[in-house]
Amino acid sequence: MQEWDYKELTEYINEVFENYMTDGLNALQAGGRCLYEFANVIEEGETEKTIFYVTLARLQIEKGVLLNEHMMKLEVLLRTLI
Repeated sequence: MQEWDYKELTEYINEVFENYMTDGLNALQAGGRCLYEFANVIEEGETEKTIFYVTLARLQIEKGVLLNEHMMKLEVLLRTLI
């Protein structure tokens, strides 16, 4: 299991998302690819999962969309924090 600095993880998610966008994918497709690419990170723990979904939601919202699956995961994560 790879040790992540939380800022490093956020920066890497940003980089991967933007690379997919540069490759011609739209924000929904890029989000789906990130979900696949970061599947192991998401399983590492609740903190990593929260960072992933919050970061990806921000990236997609900035592009004017939010994948429904990501929104539902984010809602569940936020409820557990409150």
